[in-house]
Amino acid sequence: MVNKKDSKNLAFAIVILLIIALILTGVFLAIFFCKQRKEKFNSVTNNKKIFILYTGGTIGMIKSPVGYVPKSGFLEEKLNQLVKIHGKDVIGDYTIKEYSPLLDSSNIGPQDWNLIARDIHEVYNQYDAFIIISGTDTMAYISSALSFIFENLNKTVVITGSMISLQEPRNDGRNNLITSLIIASHYTIPEVILVFDNLIIRGCRATKVNANSVHGFASPNYPPLGVAGIHIEMDWEKIRKPQGPFQLKPFDTRLKIAVIKLFPGIDSTFIDSIIKNNEIHGIVLETFGIGDAPTAKPFLNSLVKAKNKGIELVNVTQCLMGRVDERDYETGVRLLQLGVYNGLDMTLEAAIAKLYYLLTYNKSKQEIKKLISKNLRGELVETMSTLYLQTGMFL
Repeated sequence: MVNKKDSKNLAFAIVILLIIALILTGVFLAIFFCKQRKEKFNSVTNNKKIFILYTGGTIGMIKSPVGYVPKSGFLEEKLNQLVKIHGKDVIGDYTIKEYSPLLDSSNIGPQDWNLIARDIHEVYNQYDAFIIISGTDTMAYISSALSFIFENLNKTVVITGSMISLQEPRNDGRNNLITSLIIASHYTIPEVILVFDNLIIRGCRATKVNANSVHGFASPNYPPLGVAGIHIEMDWEKIRKPQGPFQLKPFDTRLKIAVIKLFPGIDSTFIDSIIKNNEIHGIVLETFGIGDAPTAKPFLNSLVKAKNKGIELVNVTQCLMGRVDERDYETGVRLLQLGVYNGLDMTLEAAIAKLYYLLTYNKSKQEIKKLISKNLRGELVETMSTLYLQTGMFL
């Protein structure tokens, strides 16, 4: 016969077992959903075809008496050697198109952005994913521009390169190339992404942060879309989805956009010397802190003159992290009153690309005013969020 004390102990033991079962179930579900959210690649490529566009850059250069110089065919030779090691079961079939002449990224501008985009558009239906290999100096400008030129992407477009040539025994190019090829072979990420030093960054969020390190790029105001650690982990909740059919939206390269970085002592003569050129269509102002600028009357009058000439002005912070909020201080409010558009948390590279895009396809000033602060490609966050309360850059 079971006494009351034994009954109580039995009931208590059952409750403890139920609690343990619930905890274990919770842990199992958390692991399951985490795996769904941060997917590891399958070793089967599903016969994916990859188009690689090699524009130039350090990654494919060789030593010469006058320093590193590009060498035609060198990158393809090294890439084929890498793929032999890893095998076709890991990396899909690829085709390489090499530019001739190969371009230093310092020489790549809006016309070249359009050329790269058109080269991909021409073969878009023949391939499953695309990799652009370029120099690092203007890589973030290229990735930002392509993010706007490609509308409603439904395939993966990767941009990568390296800080050290593949000719060197110790280099970062090997890892960047293999990571890019594995992503292109195993994932469908319908965005332009920059893959560098194990980070997978949205193209219009990337900026170059170090000229002397393989940790060359960061996404200061937005978390990476993925990280290539022991496994490649993608944060699928952050990946954008196409909202319509894929379209090519090349920029009007007749447009002229200037960048003015404010500094203590800047006066109206700097602005006037730029706006006297009647061909200027837009100016990105890199302002102090959260979007502040001098309130001296001659300086503000120069901005008024720019607006009266039809020049569109966008305000972005020259700080690496953070966003513009023109309402906090008089030095920012004055810009808002003059009709300077708020670039929120856009990088300089994204602001330039977006201004090209809006000036090309939206002739109405009201449209530009409305869209400059609207999230079109994941380039900005429209409202303040806890994202900006976190400390530390998204490296």
